[in-house]
Amino acid sequence: MTKTTFRGLGLASVAVLLMMGVSSPANASTTDDRSSDTVTQEALAAAATNNVLFRWRDSGNREVVLRSLPYNKILTKHNLTHTTPRAVTQHANRTFDAGTSWKYRRAANEVQCDWLGNNCKVIRTVTVRTVVDFRAYDSAGTYGVVTAYCEGISGACPDFVKNALNQ
Repeated sequence: MTKTTFRGLGLASVAVLLMMGVSSPANASTTDDRSSDTVTQEALAAAATNNVLFRWRDSGNREVVLRSLPYNKILTKHNLTHTTPRAVTQHANRTFDAGTSWKYRRAANEVQCDWLGNNCKVIRTVTVRTVVDFRAYDSAGTYGVVTAYCEGISGACPDFVKNALNQ
């Protein structure tokens, strides 16, 4: 039986690749050994266990984590990357949401300039909301980012939002 294995990648990276539908990254190889079954099963188990993929400090120097399950939804449903909630939490003040959750809001501007790159104007502004739950969750720390999305937009955020905030 031919399987794809992911050599040189950490388990969290494999889980993210599998969630994103990537079946063969540049460093993947095809082999006939049964160890690839184990790697795939472990990666899927890691995604199902909601493990921590990213860590950073927010604007108040509090630790924020992004776990695999919320990240999958942020990536696939809301068209945002892992750096978007990081940018929002690092550059916005937080306000109380409910329980142990706090919300952060940051505006992203779509800018249009003339052909020389001058006379730039803001065409529209979309606010990104990131909700973080600081309750203790497991040995890896707090639950962390619950969601990140564009306010007033159902589904995917426009591409300019992640491009504006991910710089």
